Amino acid sequence: MTIHGDHTSRRIVIVGGGIAGLSVAVRLGQSGFAVTLLEASRLGQGASTKSQGWLYSGAWFAPTQPNLARLCYESLQQTIRFCPDCLEPATVPMIYIVSSSETATSRWTNTWTAAGIPFEEIPVNVARKVLDEVPGLFVQHAFRLPDRAFRPEILLERLGSTAQHAGVEIRTETPVRGLLMNDDCVQGVVTAKGEEITACLVILAANLGGFELWPGNDRPRAIRQTEYTRVALKTHCLAVRPELLDVPFCVVDMDGFNHVPHRGVSVFGTSRWLPMSLTAGQMVVPSEVDRIWALVGRLFPRFRREGHDVIEWAGTTVQAMHVDQVEPGLAPMPTVIDHEQEPPRLWNLLSVFPGRASLWPQLADATRLVVMEKLGVATMPLAARPPWAEN
Repeated sequence: MTIHGDHTSRRIVIVGGGIAGLSVAVRLGQSGFAVTLLEASRLGQGASTKSQGWLYSGAWFAPTQPNLARLCYESLQQTIRFCPDCLEPATVPMIYIVSSSETATSRWTNTWTAAGIPFEEIPVNVARKVLDEVPGLFVQHAFRLPDRAFRPEILLERLGSTAQHAGVEIRTETPVRGLLMNDDCVQGVVTAKGEEITACLVILAANLGGFELWPGNDRPRAIRQTEYTRVALKTHCLAVRPELLDVPFCVVDMDGFNHVPHRGVSVFGTSRWLPMSLTAGQMVVPSEVDRIWALVGRLFPRFRREGHDVIEWAGTTVQAMHVDQVEPGLAPMPTVIDHEQEPPRLWNLLSVFPGRASLWPQLADATRLVVMEKLGVATMPLAARPPWAEN
C-alpha cells in the first residue's frame, strides 16, 4: 500500500467532524502529519451528539462477541482517563437486570469474566430499593457493571481542543461536494463553494453524511466481490423530562431495554438496530417507538405522559461490516477500509467506521497504523503516544 500520483501536498484531509473524525485527527496530528479536518456544519452535528450517551463496558456484547466486549471495556477506561468530565457527574454505573427467573444468568456472568469486565452482583432487595420505580417482580437478578452515562458534546470539545493543540486545522461550515480526482487517484477534495483542497490522502469519516462521496455510487458495479459492505443501522430512542429515575439500567432479557439519565432527562431505548436503506434518513419507524413505549409502561407503571415533555427520535449510523459478519445480532467492529483494496479501486482514499461511537480510541489507533504504512513511515516520535494511554 502506497500513495499514488504526483503530489505536491503532504496534507491529509479528514472529512467529518464527529468523534470518529476528531479522534483520527488527534492521532495523526500528534504523530507529525499535517492534517486538515472539514466539517459540513459544526463539530458533532451528526451522529456523535445525537446518540444515547451510553459509554459501553462491553457487557452487552460479551455473550456473542467477546472481542468486541474487550474493546469496549478498554475504550471505556481510555475515555474516562482522557476526558473524565464527559461522565454524567451525578450518575452511578449501570445496573444490568435479569427480569425472568428462567433466564440463565451464567450466560452473562461467565462471558463477562472471560472478557475481563468487572461486575458485582447486587442483592435483589437492595436493587429493588434502588430501582424503586420499577416493579420488584422485574428484578430477579441484578449486577453492577462499569457502563456509564456520558455527554458526547464534552468529549467532542476535548477532542477538538486536543486536535488543534496537535496542529490540526479544523474548518467547520465547510461541506465537501466531491473528491478531486486524477484518473483513479484521489488528490484532494472540492468543497461546496468550489474550493479545491489538495491532499496526499483523504479519509472519509462522515458517516451517513459522506454517502455521496463513497466510491462506486456513480460507477458501474464492480466485477470483483467487495470485502466489506456498508450497513445502515437505525435505532430508536425517546426522552422524558423530568426524569423518572436517576439510575441507569439495562434489562438483558427484554430486548436490552435501557434507561440512561442525562441532566434531569430519562432517555429510553433498546438494543435493537434495524438494517435500513442508506437513504432512509432519520425518520422514525412508529412501530419501533411503540415497542419502547410498551416497555416503559411495563417497567414504569406509574408513569403518565401528562406533565412530562417527550421527544421521540431515530438515529441512523452507517457502519462497515465484513461480508461474513452481516447477520442479525452482530454489531460492527471498528473498521478502516483502504479503497486501493476495494472495488472500484481508488488510490489515496480511506473510509473509517467506529462500530460504536465509544470505540473511538481503537479506530484512531487502527487508522494511524494504516496511514503510516501507506505513507511509508517506519517509525514515529515518542510524542505519538496517545493522550488517552496509561502513564
